[in-house]
Parts: sequence; structure tokens; C-alpha cells
Amino acid sequence: APSIGIGMLDSTICDIYLVNAAGNLVGRPILTACVDAYSGLCCGYSLSWEGGVYSLRNLMANVIADKVEWCRKFGIHLQQKDWNCSQIPAILVTDMGTEYKSENFEQISELGVKLINLPPYRPELKGAVEKFFDLIQTSFKAHLKGKGVIEPDYQERGAHDYRKDACLTMRDFEKIIIHCIIYYISRRIIANFPHTGQMIAEKVQPCASEIWNYGLRQAGANLISCSYDNLMLTLMP
Repeated sequence: APSIGIGMLDSTICDIYLVNAAGNLVGRPILTACVDAYSGLCCGYSLSWEGGVYSLRNLMANVIADKVEWCRKFGIHLQQKDWNCSQIPAILVTDMGTEYKSENFEQISELGVKLINLPPYRPELKGAVEKFFDLIQTSFKAHLKGKGVIEPDYQERGAHDYRKDACLTMRDFEKIIIHCIIYYISRRIIANFPHTGQMIAEKVQPCASEIWNYGLRQAGANLISCSYDNLMLTLMP
């Protein structure tokens, strides 16, 4: 197997309006993520203006990226143990979106990855990634009120036009998203996590990064990385 874990893939439109470098309104970005079903670790993400195959390709590139190096591009210092994922999960679970059914994406199975397409209208079957989106959105919205964040009343008649508040660029927002992800995976305590006896003996804390790192230790020598070149050739249009 190329790695450990079951990666659940999905996308959501973020509840915020962003501007370009000139300060002109662009729109709402799309967050695409791969979240491990067991630990809750975000294996990778993509923030983009368009979804489909484009965001999926960026997502898979981020999944196998060195997260310490990636965060450094945004001026964020990260310890390896806090986001120690640079491999494709052994199994990828997706919905029936056209990008996931594309021949380009399905070729990823040639790398030893098992693909599972869930039936439509069953979001509860991808609970880990849905939970991730909810908590990430809740996290950034609490800090960005009045900066283009959309409130629950935005579709009501006479509601405030939140587009007028937009002031962050995509890069500004991506830096905030990274901070939210790091907090989500390395600081957030998972309530009622079913620890095994061995996990208790090793004092594994109930947060996503520690549970994931425990899984990596168990996988040991069976863990192999997928090269960036091989993955990108597979996903080329």
C-alpha cells in the first residue's frame, strides 16, 4: 500500500468574499480537502477559484507536499510532528462528482490506491471531511467578522451586502486557513476518542496529529511515498 489511512475527499464554498491585489471583488473561494477518516488529520487541502479537476489536482499535489516547506512559503513555522503527512492515503473515498469519475483521477489506482465512490446525497458517509469543513469555517468566521464573512442572514431580504466588506486577498485568506488547519489537527482535543490499550500505554493524546503519527509508527517499514512526478503525470489532463 502507498500509505496508511482512508482519505475522504470533498469541497465546499467558503463563507467569505475575497478581493484581488487591486482591491476589486473576486468572489468566494472553494476549499477542497482530504481528511483521514480515523484520526481526522487533514492530509492536504486546496484553496482555489474553480473546482473540478483543477482543484483536485492541486489537492493531490498538496497531500504529498512536505507541509513544513509548504507552510514556510506563507511565513508559518511548523514542526514536522504537527502535520506529518506527505503520502497519499491507501484508500480515497469520494462522491460521484465528475472530477472523481474522470479517467485522469481514476488512473491514480495504478499507484496502488483504492478508490471508493459513494452514492449521491449521502454526506454522512463522509462525516470526517464534513466535520472538518464545519469546524474550519466556524474557526475563521469568528475572527473575520466584518471582513467579507457571510452571516446566516445573507439570503434574507434587506440583509447586509457582505460583498462590500471584502478586504482579504486569496493569499491573506489561505494563510488564515493554514493556521486554522494546524490548530484543528494539532491542538483540538477529540472528545471520546476510542483509545486502544497500546495508545494509552504510549500516551497518545486525542488530537488528530498524534493519532496519525501513532498510525505511521504502526505502519513502519510498509510506508512508502509517492513521488511528485509520478502523481502529477497521472493527473495531467
